[in-house]
Amino acid sequence: MELISKVKELLKKENFEEAKKICEDLLSKSPNNFDALYLLSIINVKGLNFKDAIISLNLAIKMKPQEINLLNLKGIVLEKNNNRKEAIKVWEEILNINSNFFQAYYNIGNALSIEENYLEALKYYDKAIKINPDYFIALNNRASLNLKLRKYENALVDFTKLISLKKNNHQAHFHKGVILSELGQKKAAVNSFAEAIKIKQDYAEAYYGMAIIFREIGDHKRSLETFKSAKIYKKNLNYIDAEIIGAKRHLCSWDDIDEDLNSLNKEIFNKKKIMKPFLSLSLFDSCEILSQVAKDFSYNFSERSKILNHKKNYKIKLGYFSANFSEHAVSRQLMGTLKFHDKKQFETIGFYFGNKKDDILKKVENYFDNFFNVTNLSDKEIAKISQDNNIDIAIDLMGYTAQNRHKIFQYSCAPIQINYLGYAGTLGSNYMDYIIGDKTVINKNLEKFYSEKIIYLPKTFMPNNDQQIISDKNFSRKEFNIPEDAFVFCCFNQAYKINKEMFNIWIKILKSSDKNYLILKSINLDTAKNLHNIAKQSGVNERIIFLNRIDSYEEHLSRHKIADLFLDTFPYSSHSTCMASIWSGVPVLTLSGQTFASNVASSILKSINLDELVVKNLIDYEKKAVELSSNKEKNTEIKNKIKNLKENKKLFNTKEYTTNLESAFKKIYNNYFLDKKIETIEI
Repeated sequence: MELISKVKELLKKENFEEAKKICEDLLSKSPNNFDALYLLSIINVKGLNFKDAIISLNLAIKMKPQEINLLNLKGIVLEKNNNRKEAIKVWEEILNINSNFFQAYYNIGNALSIEENYLEALKYYDKAIKINPDYFIALNNRASLNLKLRKYENALVDFTKLISLKKNNHQAHFHKGVILSELGQKKAAVNSFAEAIKIKQDYAEAYYGMAIIFREIGDHKRSLETFKSAKIYKKNLNYIDAEIIGAKRHLCSWDDIDEDLNSLNKEIFNKKKIMKPFLSLSLFDSCEILSQVAKDFSYNFSERSKILNHKKNYKIKLGYFSANFSEHAVSRQLMGTLKFHDKKQFETIGFYFGNKKDDILKKVENYFDNFFNVTNLSDKEIAKISQDNNIDIAIDLMGYTAQNRHKIFQYSCAPIQINYLGYAGTLGSNYMDYIIGDKTVINKNLEKFYSEKIIYLPKTFMPNNDQQIISDKNFSRKEFNIPEDAFVFCCFNQAYKINKEMFNIWIKILKSSDKNYLILKSINLDTAKNLHNIAKQSGVNERIIFLNRIDSYEEHLSRHKIADLFLDTFPYSSHSTCMASIWSGVPVLTLSGQTFASNVASSILKSINLDELVVKNLIDYEKKAVELSSNKEKNTEIKNKIKNLKENKKLFNTKEYTTNLESAFKKIYNNYFLDKKIETIEI
């Protein structure tokens, strides 16, 4: 017993080598020394010598087959050696001996979680916690798994419990903040991040999470300050430099912006987590750069799963996946197409994972043959529902925009998967087969920068609802202190799309005539102040008007009519805002570029033969704007052209567009069942 005590002391001091030697000496003299076998097993486990650990454990178990702690250690060793099935058998054997041994339930839960059998894992964590309600590590693992599965309410309960057990648990406060943010409780989320920071002052991730929320609620000044705080504590935090640039762009704060972009540009091709793809669309007019950013971001995810033995349906089943079927630009643009799908040839299924519930959602839901609200389900569960419904073509309407769920496609929710509409660029991934575009947004010479094969639609890839109603309400220029004889430019794009180069051109355009005015959408007060200060230097600040937000989209369209010409941004051009402006009868002046995002307005304008409003450089952009503002007859001529197209039902014909889209779907569907290689197609 004296030597056994010595071994225990040596274990405490982590002197494994001497402890092992004593055990082996004891066993050479007495092979059935249970204590020596047990301690030798522990020593082997500590030294990661799992093979020898199993040998000594089996010998000890022969002597005491009902010894639970011994069996539990064997299960742990088997699991660490990636033999999880055998490990689970051992833990089940323990539960047959003692059904209240909560550690066994916990260990089975861990093994199942590693195997990505998440729902079963949760059941075992539940059993462990039912026996021991304060079992901290089980609560922590269940909370983390619920968060992973987007079961936010359940995760919130667990993290709140963890905080009650250990108030200084900064990670629990942080994760609680993440959950509250996902549940739309932004103020409470900020408070949770603040609690995490109180406990751990240098908690960069908590500052980062808080900065994201400030951005989401439109407090861009605090967002920028908080991103900077995150960087102070962790200079190499993923994406931090780009997020700081993004916050500056939201504020239209352009000090050192050229230096920032040059620094960012150099890092992009080092294959680091430098920038999230969505931000890159507004910073660079380079397909090569955008492709690299998307590829680097997509490397966060594993290889695409395979679908075996997919059966042909009587009608082609289309699955549309989005968080934006409620009031959103995507739902407005797509509503007409959903309505006009040929129900004889296609069955449409909607998969909604957003948080908003409104009248638009109800309307969109009715256009689908079947509709699943999958907000609270995991990506894998959603993919399984899609597979069980035998979806032929899965259409991702999100890409890398907010609330995306691209892992659904990684799990192969359908044999054919398409990137469409929501994100204006390549996903750089291996799980998306096609991207829907046209010959304006995607230059054939630049196809190599797209991971997807291209579906080229005729005219424009951009859908529109030609049933969209415009309010009869009349808005007068007088309401906004704009003279009736003024030439009014407008831009209703988000502030982050406005860059220094373009705003300087707008100032030059305003300076070309005292009668030129510019109206912009309502934006953050700090952003408006920055723009006014820049404009003040040129004496045109009084002729820049910010319009308040109107809740009614129909009235928003009607208010366009006080403008004469929409000035587009670059390199992220207007998309739905271009459609809205033209539908309201206001022409759009745009600058074409290299990327998908920079060419959407060009695509829309060319589809209705308004090529004259598409220019190739900033000099021509300024020249064209000044020409139209000084020649109102010419601008009126363009407006009348749009009016005539609309009156003759030739402006964005939704039925014709839907027929072309369906032709593409039928072609790739037939190619799949003919076992043809995935290739670019033209309709």
